[in-house]
Amino acid sequence: MKKRMIRYFTILLAFCFCLLLLFLFAGCNTVNRGDSRGQTANDDGFDGLDLTQLSSTVLSAEINKIYRNPSDYLGMMVKVSGVYFLSLSLSDNQAFHYIITKAGDACCMEGFEFILAETVAETVGYPVDQARIEVIGILSEMEMEGMRYYYLDVREWKEL
Repeated sequence: MKKRMIRYFTILLAFCFCLLLLFLFAGCNTVNRGDSRGQTANDDGFDGLDLTQLSSTVLSAEINKIYRNPSDYLGMMVKVSGVYFLSLSLSDNQAFHYIITKAGDACCMEGFEFILAETVAETVGYPVDQARIEVIGILSEMEMEGMRYYYLDVREWKEL
């Protein structure tokens, strides 16, 4: 009986060890992901924080990191894809433009408010509401009514 218990625990220990190795190496990747903020120069020549290549869970974590520490990201070029939403203020009918990303667990909507750079707004205009788009813009801040707001100052966008 004692021999049988030792064999059972040995098999269980070996199984747990294999499982541990699987979890440890599953996250490893030889691809260079850039610095600790995810800034990288990728194959298409984009040199900035590319959120388009991240899994939904990592994307959610990165967006939360940006909003928790916006000063670390201000002025950084950001590329993100998602769905475009237009929202109108009920008080003054002012338009607000958002790109909403895929949520990690489908419980929350995350993304960025964005404003098209003047040259882009004049030449291309804003997308159609609920279009799937990709934007590239600079993370910027503005102050309204004594509060700081962060948004992407979009330099280019395309429909996906």
